[in-house]
Amino acid sequence: PKVASSNHRTGASSLKFVPSEVSVESKVESKLGATSLSPLDIQKKGELAELASTWERFSNWITSTDNRLYIGWFGTLMFPTLLAAATCFITAFIAAPPVDIDGIREPVAGSLLYGNNII
Repeated sequence: PKVASSNHRTGASSLKFVPSEVSVESKVESKLGATSLSPLDIQKKGELAELASTWERFSNWITSTDNRLYIGWFGTLMFPTLLAAATCFITAFIAAPPVDIDGIREPVAGSLLYGNNII
């Protein structure tokens, strides 16, 4: 291969070790031909392409700044976690059982179903 000289500047590239002429001949032979592919292999490739396409569309939607509310990758974890936490808090506010919080065997009831009418 021909190496670009250090005196001759070619383009805006700062890589001087890149060969200017690259051989396109390849000595690697593939034993896999079009006739050796079974219909199942072709179907699997189609499913993988569809799956990759679905993931790419989801990824573009999540990271798009064109949405009215930016979700982002952090939002994919944050929103379900906040939903679970809010559900747990509301359920406990309504139906949590009395608990011996003081250690004197007198349970303290704080939920609405056990007589706390704080609202």
